[in-house]
Amino acid sequence: MAPKARLAAYKVCWNAGCFDSDILAAFDSAVSDGVDVISLTVGGVVVPYYLDAIAIGAYGASDHYVFVSASAGNGGPGGLTVTNIAPWVTTVGAGAIDHDFPADVKLGNGGDGYSASLCLEGSLDPKSVKGLCDRDINFRAQKGEVVKKAGGIGMILANGVFDGEGLVADSHVLPATSVGD
Repeated sequence: MAPKARLAAYKVCWNAGCFDSDILAAFDSAVSDGVDVISLTVGGVVVPYYLDAIAIGAYGASDHYVFVSASAGNGGPGGLTVTNIAPWVTTVGAGAIDHDFPADVKLGNGGDGYSASLCLEGSLDPKSVKGLCDRDINFRAQKGEVVKKAGGIGMILANGVFDGEGLVADSHVLPATSVGD
């Protein structure tokens, strides 16, 4: 770390998502504040550069000699799962180190409906909170809030076929583990 380095953080994501207007405003603020480096860990889907707020903001920042580094995303394996691919952005992917955090999980049988399998708000019966939450539709950490509100004491988050063995470090409100498809 550079001895005189300072850190500035700009919030662009909220409970409802990460909005293009907030991403662009953060890039503009960072450039105005005189930063030398922008490191961004927000991704999305691959779209043309002229529709990609991160690509647009990064282009403006690089035009002011600001180095921009962005995450490659949390998708995959599969085609078109790497995000932040504009040539003026240094895109950083996960390393090849196997991060294995084993946890014992004992499942019973039985099933809830589709909404309950996704741990959507109001979908869990507090008398029988069980099973696991599938990744889809609502945010991963939000699923844990739904489980906790229904009386659950832990959560298992199941990756879908397109998530592969992806593991994302989320700040959950209760003990949680992630399993592959």
